[in-house]
Amino acid sequence: MKLKPNEVARALEVHSKGEMQAVKRGIRLSQERAVTHLKKISPVDQSHYKNAWRRRGERVENDSPHAGIIEGGARPHIVSEEGMQALKEWALRHVTNDEKEAEAVAAGIANKLRREGQKGLFLVRDNLERFGDWMLQEARRELERFRRSHQ
Repeated sequence: MKLKPNEVARALEVHSKGEMQAVKRGIRLSQERAVTHLKKISPVDQSHYKNAWRRRGERVENDSPHAGIIEGGARPHIVSEEGMQALKEWALRHVTNDEKEAEAVAAGIANKLRREGQKGLFLVRDNLERFGDWMLQEARRELERFRRSHQ
């Protein structure tokens, strides 16, 4: 079989595009693994935060309003009336059925937030190395699968 130089170049180009697509497929698979893992380790109250994990394009993200606070924490701050109501409702769901007791729990949490802030959970930061490992594993697996199918 004889190939002209431009035919060889075209064959190599097609092959390298296929390899690139395989690597991208592996990256997408690793992102899906990351989303599954983050959902599994996310704290759950009403599942808004847990269910907000998504793969969007090249990124894994969580667009829930409190994602930044859960990840990175918050400095000491005064809790608003709306925040106090949310804390009370949380206490009613998780601690007690008594309104007065729920208000006391909310006040205690608000005092802690005023004095100490909220420590972050760093779910993403603490898993970045794992996610990088998964990206390499999945990209290698997909690349190997592509190469086996094009031998």
